[in-house]
Amino acid sequence: MNKMRNIYVFFSLSLLFLFAGCALMLVYTQIEGYQNLRQEIENDFETYTPLSYLANKIHSYDETSAISSIQIEGISCLRLQDEQTDTLIYVQDGKLKELYTIQGTDFDLEAGEELMDCEHLEIHLEPHFIELEVNDQKLQIRLHSEASV
Repeated sequence: MNKMRNIYVFFSLSLLFLFAGCALMLVYTQIEGYQNLRQEIENDFETYTPLSYLANKIHSYDETSAISSIQIEGISCLRLQDEQTDTLIYVQDGKLKELYTIQGTDFDLEAGEELMDCEHLEIHLEPHFIELEVNDQKLQIRLHSEASV
């Protein structure tokens, strides 16, 4: 009887440890999956958020000669104009920045507002479309008007 009791205790403890081991493996797998998902979301945010922001800005300024590309202090800038204001969007010191000024005012790129992290911005302007390259991702936006090339 004592021998049977030992077998039952051993079997019960074995099942308990097996269950605990499986539970720990499942938790570890979920943690690893969560970390991978979080890293992927962070990478997508760093890549697609600047593109989305730029696309929305370009669409809101899609009028004849309102969109142009200029170089200031060796930095490539997207220039968006309306009747009274100039908006420059550019990358400086690893940040996407936006400078909003009244037309005719000198541009001071240091005064731009930091929007988000961004390593690289390249702008190619054609008469009816604009191609942007942000953090090694390209986006081509068709313009309803003609850009200032």
